[in-house]
Amino acid sequence: MKSFKYHAGAARLRDVVEALELGGRWSHGPNGKHTYRPAAGGVINYWSRTGRVHCQGPSEIAAHLDHELRGALAARASYPGLPPLMS
Repeated sequence: MKSFKYHAGAARLRDVVEALELGGRWSHGPNGKHTYRPAAGGVINYWSRTGRVHCQGPSEIAAHLDHELRGALAARASYPGLPPLMS
């Protein structure tokens, strides 16, 4: 899947992902890597140092995660305090 940039930080991205209600859990790795594993499969990776977001998994699941996340970020971009999606 294609990755994109989001520079609002891990806490804001986490809020957006949690609002999608995917029933997953977060873990944290080295170099500012944050990983979310939804209950239905796939992975959303975020690197806070670079702002890169990348959805992985079987093609249909990764595409669905990417679509849902981009949509949620775009929908929230007009709210005060949430910056727009950066690509």
